[in-house]
Amino acid sequence: CIWSDTDYAVCKVTRKSTSGGVAMFGLHALKSWSSTQNLISLSSGEAEYCGLVKAGSMALGLRGVIADMGYAVTLELKSDASAALGIARRRGVGKVRHIEVNQLWLQDRVFKGDLKLTKVPGTENLADALTKYIGSENLRWHIYKVGQRARDGRHAEAPTVKMDDWDEGIKEPTETGKEDIEEADDECTEIIDIESLTEFNEAIFGTRAGHTYNSIF
Repeated sequence: CIWSDTDYAVCKVTRKSTSGGVAMFGLHALKSWSSTQNLISLSSGEAEYCGLVKAGSMALGLRGVIADMGYAVTLELKSDASAALGIARRRGVGKVRHIEVNQLWLQDRVFKGDLKLTKVPGTENLADALTKYIGSENLRWHIYKVGQRARDGRHAEAPTVKMDDWDEGIKEPTETGKEDIEEADDECTEIIDIESLTEFNEAIFGTRAGHTYNSIF
């Protein structure tokens, strides 16, 4: 089954929505995604429907891969959005006339029985953590339900980091480097001591290394 969820107009700049989903095969997560929608939805129902469209396309793609392995599966889309499920179950745009035509193929697939739609409570939607911030307890629940585990420490096959090697990588600057550092410190001190804005401007944007820079003040 494919779990789908959408957070409406979550981007404060573009006002675009975020869609997320996870494809489960039994207790195994085959694929998950969380992405910003390309269009600007005018309602939460429209945004949730666009999330269902993406979930449906993912489901059909995964069914093709599974069919190549010799298995036949029934596709089920699960969502907590009643409005989006209502749009997907009917034929045509209805009163939501601004939905793009290329989004209506999902209705045809549902009508033919290729995709089954199921309403689930929002608190049980496994895709909820992919679209919004949730608490730590809910996050651990979502991680557990998709067959994953959160563990501390490093993997046994990961390379070890020795502090001796780390310390050896930090080398003292050369004599030339020390002189450059001292010169830079002196310049910073001179700039800090300048009280006049004009003198500050000349100190920063004046003649340096044979080049003259224009003032920005």
